[in-house]
Amino acid sequence: MAVARRISSRWTPAWKWAGLPLFAAVLTIAALSDWFQAVPPQIRVLFLGVCIVAAALTFVGTWNAADEVIDAGDRLRLRRRGTEATVPLADIEKISIRSWSNPSRIELRLRKSGGLGDRVMFIPRGNLFGRLVGNRVYLDLCERVERTRRGGAA
Repeated sequence: MAVARRISSRWTPAWKWAGLPLFAAVLTIAALSDWFQAVPPQIRVLFLGVCIVAAALTFVGTWNAADEVIDAGDRLRLRRRGTEATVPLADIEKISIRSWSNPSRIELRLRKSGGLGDRVMFIPRGNLFGRLVGNRVYLDLCERVERTRRGGAA
């Protein structure tokens, strides 16, 4: 049996919750700085709008992410906001990755709906050149799920 290892990013909570505090910090620093006071009000409103949109997109894009995903060989153990589920690799219907987003996100479509629903999204551990050569977590999961479908060992 393979040793269980974490395949989700340890930064998931930061991605999920950093938007609002970061937004507040940027606005506070800007409001207290002299250069911001010299900027025309229209530019200040535009800056505020961009900060709000960036914080909202980060929050909406990561809110439903699993907090932790553990690879336990032939199954994945998932946890999101106190709810845990175990998903056999054979129950994964489709795997997709959104590598154009920041952070990258892997979505698992499941054959059976469980405690976390029939779609589970998580932020994978990164690798240095992931956007150029592909995320190792994604590529490994795809290969193992395909092997499981063909009847081989996971």
